[in-house]
Amino acid sequence: MMFSYEHHWIVDNMPVAWCYEIQNGAKYCNPGFPVGCYVTPQGKAKDACVISEKYNKASTYYLFNHVDITIVYHSGAGEQWEGARLVQARVEPKSIAKGDCDGNGEPMAVPKKLSGEVKIPYTYSVKFVENNNIKWASRWDYILDSIPNSNIQWFSILNSVVIVLFLSGMVAMITIRSLHKDIARYNQETADEAAEEFGWKLVHGDVFRPPQGGMLLAVFCGTGVQVMLMVFVTLRKG
Repeated sequence: MMFSYEHHWIVDNMPVAWCYEIQNGAKYCNPGFPVGCYVTPQGKAKDACVISEKYNKASTYYLFNHVDITIVYHSGAGEQWEGARLVQARVEPKSIAKGDCDGNGEPMAVPKKLSGEVKIPYTYSVKFVENNNIKWASRWDYILDSIPNSNIQWFSILNSVVIVLFLSGMVAMITIRSLHKDIARYNQETADEAAEEFGWKLVHGDVFRPPQGGMLLAVFCGTGVQVMLMVFVTLRKG
């Protein structure tokens, strides 16, 4: 159905957002707007058809064939750059039947059971508004504030930290219990026993001994890692 499709436009790397009021007078900005909407056979408006009482004919699609685009820009006054920069891009979709760009006329209605061809005119208007109160660094705020659950989830962060600390403690406890006998033996060894290496002491010689052909080993390791990463990236893109 057509009301499930949306336009997604981008101006200067920013999405053209459709802003409208929701419950409690709050404003929601969606980075896209629908192609149209639908009124059910029972006369119930679906999706975007609720924005106007004109969309009330049962079993009818309404096409949004006109858009009013508002470009809000910062003139650069008092900033370190030259020229103007875009800080907001908003759109208001409308359905018009006879080229009335004000949207006061009848909407563009398409019956569900259509016979023959229908010519649909598509129009637009652009308005530029200067607003130096909106900083260029905060140009995404009006969209991000509308996205649900965009705030920092402190509970999830705290939960992750607790899990990491718990697992680290478990690993540390298991390691200490495994080494407890060797540690106790190291603390009780005599001078004669100190000359003989046993347990974990046998490892330190191998850990700090430089390998033969260390430079060649480093080159092979670096090249191997690079080849594996390139194979992984190539397979992911393919």
